[in-house]
Amino acid sequence: MVAAVVAVVTMAAGSAALGGVASAAGEGTGLWLQPSQPYVGNRAAADWEGTYVLSDGSKAWCVQFALNNPSTATGWLPDPVVLTDKWGGPLSPEDRARAAVWLEAGRAHAESPEWSAAVAILLHQLTGSQRPPDAGAGFREVGYDYGLHYRAAPGPVRKIVDDLRAAGDRLRGPWTVAVAPPSGELRGGQSAPWTLRVASATGDPVPGQALTVAVSGGTGPAQASTGPDGAVTVPVTPGTAGSTVEVSASTTAPATDVRMRVPAQDTVQRAVVVPQPTRVRAATRAR
Repeated sequence: MVAAVVAVVTMAAGSAALGGVASAAGEGTGLWLQPSQPYVGNRAAADWEGTYVLSDGSKAWCVQFALNNPSTATGWLPDPVVLTDKWGGPLSPEDRARAAVWLEAGRAHAESPEWSAAVAILLHQLTGSQRPPDAGAGFREVGYDYGLHYRAAPGPVRKIVDDLRAAGDRLRGPWTVAVAPPSGELRGGQSAPWTLRVASATGDPVPGQALTVAVSGGTGPAQASTGPDGAVTVPVTPGTAGSTVEVSASTTAPATDVRMRVPAQDTVQRAVVVPQPTRVRAATRAR
């Protein structure tokens, strides 16, 4: 789990007015939102915002709004493809990295209907807002009406949507780790402060992020955690005078890309694959 990603979104647990949790086959965790978005042929009273249960028993968020929902009987092609918009158009690397942040947070709260609904709303907006939400369009052509679904969502869900959007903008990958030695010459047996920093792709600091630290040519802590400014100072003691000290730091970071599974039937939504976090590392030598 990427602690900084999960920590940016907070909400009160439990809300009495949150619509319906899934009960029908195929739906996983999420909420029904009313009214349903109108388009040609749509007779539903509410739209499902959440995950779906796939044929292997796993849960996944899906994209391509208004296409058929997947079920436990849906077949899937073997090779996932890069996340695109509903009509196959490319998404920017920055947008795919934002989606990875949302999915990381959603995975950490996989059994929360509110979180699952919020992630679904964001994914549908990202992939389905390239065309207008024209009520006269068919299911293949209609764009996603973000405003309608956002307004229909309960207050706690809207807060998660807002916070996750901000987190995706600020904390998207790739992250970088920097290791800075103290100024001046190192002295054997005397502790000196080394500074470790973690920053997102935008250069924003990543607070509260656990780091694994390794020291050669001296001694120092094995673990550290960044402060509000994305930095932490660790004491490192060189073994002997004139020896070279190397300090390395690594941390878990959000993925920078997202892929999706393609159903065997082209009338069924595609299933988003939650990417695994990556490890980022940096090392610096001094003497």
